[in-house]
Amino acid sequence: MHQRSQKEIQQFNQLQRTITILDNDLLQLVARRNRSTDKIMVLGEEAIFTTQSRDPLAPLSEAQTLLTVHWYLRNHTLYRAVRTSVDGRKDQPAQAMLEHVESFLLESNSGESQELPLSVTLHLQTQQYGGLQRRFALPEQLAREESPAQTQAGNNNHE
Repeated sequence: MHQRSQKEIQQFNQLQRTITILDNDLLQLVARRNRSTDKIMVLGEEAIFTTQSRDPLAPLSEAQTLLTVHWYLRNHTLYRAVRTSVDGRKDQPAQAMLEHVESFLLESNSGESQELPLSVTLHLQTQQYGGLQRRFALPEQLAREESPAQTQAGNNNHE
């Protein structure tokens, strides 16, 4: 009984960690056209987009690093692969995020741009928890059709 409850706690923690990492990836989304996909975001049963990350050991003043993240399902396991060269075509070794997954879909919400939506919905079907849905709001600056770098450059010209 104890082993079973420990396993259930571990599986729930794995689910929670996966959703938190996906949420962080989406909150740090960068409106940047990826050269390998020619899109800002690829959504569907595989999701590819550029995000930013900071090395936790680096000083706080250090700039964030751009990464391309690739979320996908293979053999009932949800993976997250990272490309440290944002325009590269080759992922670093993928990290298994969640096992016993029957389906994974990340889609823009109805009526929103496929290229740059205001929010996306995760549809996740797992053997243990059944169907799960979670809506993620994307960063507000993405509502504009320009990248943060373009906005900054525009602001500097008007000072």
